[in-house]
Amino acid sequence: MKRTVRIVAGVVTLSAAVGFGVQLWAQQGTTTQTQPATAQQTRGTKIAVINLAKVINNYNKWTAFKEEYKAEYKKVFEEKVTPLRTRYESLKKEFDDPKTLPDRKEAAAKEMKGLERQIQDLADEAKNILGKKESDQFVQLYREVRAAVDAIARYYSIDMVMHYNDAFEEKDMDTPQNVARKMGHPGCMPLYVEKNSDISGIVIDYLNKYYKPATPITPAGAAVPAGTAPSTGQQ
Repeated sequence: MKRTVRIVAGVVTLSAAVGFGVQLWAQQGTTTQTQPATAQQTRGTKIAVINLAKVINNYNKWTAFKEEYKAEYKKVFEEKVTPLRTRYESLKKEFDDPKTLPDRKEAAAKEMKGLERQIQDLADEAKNILGKKESDQFVQLYREVRAAVDAIARYYSIDMVMHYNDAFEEKDMDTPQNVARKMGHPGCMPLYVEKNSDISGIVIDYLNKYYKPATPITPAGAAVPAGTAPSTGQQ
């Protein structure tokens, strides 16, 4: 009889323990679901991309620079070279004319070689002047894009923004040149990007909004009018 009572008591105790354990697990599960350890667990990692080629080509500062570059190229190179080329073509016609006397052909050939050297010297000068200016401009544009991405990422709580270079017009997407470039790319070229993950347009709007000709873009950490732009969150 006593043994039976002990068995029944043991079963009751075990049942109570199991019931309490199930209740505790349920409470813990509810707590875990309603009170995550961090906000990161709630929203996950937010990743976005930008098409760097698209951003640069749609940045008004780059458009202005291209116009400035063309004007300076014309001044530094074309205006000086044009009369030399005109003279060269005239001498070449004279040299190729069967009626031209041998001594005159020799003189024309000598002058043509001199003109070729002058044209090459001007080309080298233009390359040194304008090439450096273009390189410096690309570095500055990259810095401004990076500053804009930093501000936008902080404003929208984006954890990571990656860039890639690809055609940004549908007609250019599957051209042999673009496909060959992507096939030879070292990697990380996305084959698919969900449209809401690509913030290229937001970056372009941000850059153009704060671009002023002949003045640098507002740095990401600088003060801007309240409510007009994403803030970097930096002090």
